[in-house]
Amino acid sequence: MVVSAVREVTGVGLEVVIEVPNGEALAEKTMNRLVGVVGGISILGTTGIETPVSSEDYIEHIKCELNAVRQAFDYVVIAPGNSAARYASSLFDGGAVVKVGDRVGDAVRLASTLFSRVVLAGLPAKLLKVYAGILNTHYTQGDARIESLTHAAVIAGLPYDVVARVANSLSVEEAFSYMTKDERRRVMGVVAERVLTRLAGLSLEPRFAW
Repeated sequence: MVVSAVREVTGVGLEVVIEVPNGEALAEKTMNRLVGVVGGISILGTTGIETPVSSEDYIEHIKCELNAVRQAFDYVVIAPGNSAARYASSLFDGGAVVKVGDRVGDAVRLASTLFSRVVLAGLPAKLLKVYAGILNTHYTQGDARIESLTHAAVIAGLPYDVVARVANSLSVEEAFSYMTKDERRRVMGVVAERVLTRLAGLSLEPRFAW
């Protein structure tokens, strides 16, 4: 991705150095160690442009986006991040998709006053936080992803040995690797139903479906 970005702006050969000053110390303030990233900080993202989607002011941006979508659609698709937004755009009209960052609960509450249909499109890790009732999914607000996935696996009737592996996983991705395709669908069905219940409580009327 770095090579592609450089080629977009210059045809000259360049040497690129990626460096994070004090990365090892900064990493100690993150959850990297829990997923096996040690000795430095992980670097995520595809554009190099950081949008402050977790700030308090971002809710005003969400309000503007929702009102803009309302001019053309009678429904809205809420997506926490870039990947969810891209996927949602492939399933729905991209103009109906609003990226809301961590403010899932606030966005659903606002959207339910403006639209007859609200769709939440998210990757499993984010949805598992909502499953646990964490409606602001920023890491400082709590993290129950593995616990939620373990609970959903039990409700879905997965074998004990699979549930035990899920409970001891370091990441959602690892936990899913222990399930068959059918088991993953069953578990995420449970997650979807619980998320539906959580979010329907934020609406003036129960107008949600999955």
